[in-house]
Amino acid sequence: MYLQLQYIHPSNRPEDERFANLIKSVSAKTKKPGFDARIIIGNNEAHDWIKNMRDNWGFDDSKIRVQYRVHNKGIIVDDTAVVVSSTNWSENSVTRAREAGVLVRSKAIAAYYREVFDLDWKEGIKPADIDKATTVLDGADAL
Repeated sequence: MYLQLQYIHPSNRPEDERFANLIKSVSAKTKKPGFDARIIIGNNEAHDWIKNMRDNWGFDDSKIRVQYRVHNKGIIVDDTAVVVSSTNWSENSVTRAREAGVLVRSKAIAAYYREVFDLDWKEGIKPADIDKATTVLDGADAL
């Protein structure tokens, strides 16, 4: 299971239990022996997201990469299906917003997305290396 998302913002509020269950399920999958689960997220707020996911949800940093300027929201499942969606992974977006998504069951299409994911994973930044890979110029955005 490979996820490439702009961000994941889990909520710790009791009323957000449905979204919390989704995050718990993904976290549990990433820990199963022999189960290849990886996540690529955008660099926006990556420090806070990774700390929250590690400290509060038990995610392993080795299963995470950071990529600059990610906007897509996609999931590859078992190299046989792909979900392409507008849904950001936040409690509001998942449980209340009117988002759209498509599930495509096709090994050929999944293979294409897997190839792209693998390239992005290879070029992605490990959480421990975020500070080394980020340069802030006086008066400019992070590069």
